[in-house]
Amino acid sequence: MAKKTIRKRVSKPKKVERKFELAALPDAIPIEFPKAPKEPPPMYRMTCWAGEYEADSWIGLGWEIFKHRLWHLWNHGSFMD
Repeated sequence: MAKKTIRKRVSKPKKVERKFELAALPDAIPIEFPKAPKEPPPMYRMTCWAGEYEADSWIGLGWEIFKHRLWHLWNHGSFMD
């Protein structure tokens, strides 16, 4: 005689409702950051009818003017102030 295989029906596990609560956090402690020192004003300034140029050196001032005029050359087609 052949052996019969007995299969038991396995039930699915029941869903368990879980409730999680966050632990109470302590009050936030305000952090104070040190203030950055104020930068000194630029040493050199050139004022013209179109605006102002500022830099810390003569070479820097010339560079700022040159960059601005190149910007005009690129965008407007003329090397102007």
